[in-house]
Amino acid sequence: MKQTTPTTAPRLALPDIQGLLLRGYKHFDFIRHLIFRIDNVQGVQALCQALLPEHGGPLVVTDSTTWKSTTVTPAYRLNIALTCTGLAKVIGPANYETVANASPTPFLIFDPGAVADAPNIGDVGSSGPTNWWPTPGWQLQTPPDLDNDFDMVLSLYARTPAGRESYCKTLLAMVPAGAATLVFQQDSDPLPEGPNVIHFGYEDGISQPRIEGAPSGTAASAAPGTPPGALLSLAAAAPGDDPDDRPIVPAWNFILVASTPPPPPGYNAHPFLVNGSFGAFRVLYQDVEQFNVLIASDPNPEKLAAKMCGRWRDGTPLEVSPDGPDPSLKGFDLTNFQYWERSTHQQGPPIPSYPVNGAAGEDTGDIGQACPYASHIRRSNPRDDLSVNGNAGGAANAVQHRVLRRARPYGPAYVQPDQADRGLVGYFIGALLSQQFSFVMSQWITANGFAQYDFSPAFPYGDGSGYDPLFGPSPEWPNTGAFQYCMDNANPQDLNSYTQVPAASPNNMPQLVITKGSLYVFFPSITALGLMAQGNITS
Repeated sequence: MKQTTPTTAPRLALPDIQGLLLRGYKHFDFIRHLIFRIDNVQGVQALCQALLPEHGGPLVVTDSTTWKSTTVTPAYRLNIALTCTGLAKVIGPANYETVANASPTPFLIFDPGAVADAPNIGDVGSSGPTNWWPTPGWQLQTPPDLDNDFDMVLSLYARTPAGRESYCKTLLAMVPAGAATLVFQQDSDPLPEGPNVIHFGYEDGISQPRIEGAPSGTAASAAPGTPPGALLSLAAAAPGDDPDDRPIVPAWNFILVASTPPPPPGYNAHPFLVNGSFGAFRVLYQDVEQFNVLIASDPNPEKLAAKMCGRWRDGTPLEVSPDGPDPSLKGFDLTNFQYWERSTHQQGPPIPSYPVNGAAGEDTGDIGQACPYASHIRRSNPRDDLSVNGNAGGAANAVQHRVLRRARPYGPAYVQPDQADRGLVGYFIGALLSQQFSFVMSQWITANGFAQYDFSPAFPYGDGSGYDPLFGPSPEWPNTGAFQYCMDNANPQDLNSYTQVPAASPNNMPQLVITKGSLYVFFPSITALGLMAQGNITS
């Protein structure tokens, strides 16, 4: 099925949309996230005024207009987001209630916040809120007050460590005295293997949502969602051919709009929210030592790593190259694939087909032979697989649950066993958190009952899907079994076709990712930032 941008695609107001929502910030690899408690509302309103792009201050919030990567001045990117408590402080409780009451679906879980949603998405036990915001990131002498200490996040992106230090000094000097207290700080630096490699060794950030009406991927604009090397595919495409097979996600999934034809049921966005969005700010510890021990327990460690992720560590999809990494795959070759029916430009072997419950003439595509149902990329984006809970429409329906990822590694590279804190920090963005981030985490990443045709015996209840193995079993599910993947050329409907991991301790799958911090935040538009400076919601 050829995907082209609809002629009716909305014209997004790029100067009014914060850059992080539509831009990948390529080459801005040295990041600092600063979380503040608001102590004086008038002081923070003055800061909002100073950060407006038209204000001409020493630093301003970055919008989504195009820049030329060869002439970047100044060499930083800056974005602002507020929690529900921070927004209520800046615009006032009455205005906040007006916006919230007019926008029940966008505020459904933003208003209660990340702490309230934690049990729903698997943030329990060691990942629970009482263990969030550890040192050395925590800046105060007193323990975190989860209800009152977290109001505003400023995220600064620079090209060099020295640039980050210089711009951060300038930014902190812009905060009026007594206006806000810095409570948490977390840097992100690229690993030696490359800016898109995470601590588990995977090339990350390959498949981002393709947003309707967003700026196209060009050498000058560094738009998100365009995989590495894809510009060559675009340049070489035949007239009328679109080399990008990814479904186009309606813009309202990521940029709040007043109305959209047709409006989603209950969507509703107060005018103050228009051109803004929501996101989950996450600090996720990654246990590299446990991960290394786990994959070393398999006769083929790299195959196990690929089965757990759904990609080989260089980014090659299992669905396209099940037998090993394929360095010849470039650009859209890494994103053009589906699980049940080949996409237009999909590379690699035919998708395996299996009869549904033995019925002749009713076949599925890959039900776990090449790419396990539990694998991370299949869990987070099941594409055209109709058997997945909440994905009855296949690729056409999966787009409503897509999440825009703006997360990078933090902490030192892993060299040998140590106690260093390392992992992933950043944003997971969507206009409707309840249908995007929270849905994916609660229904696809951590919950059993993911897909009806998963025959893996790894999980003793329901359909066998269990949980995403890169996250590991929730502490709520002790002794819930192992991760299992189908052996080469075997039938995934045969329970004897699976390799069990860990083989010696089937009920001892480690938890590899632990939540160390979480906030649900609102990214205001540039217009809304100006209104916040006035403590208002209408101009």
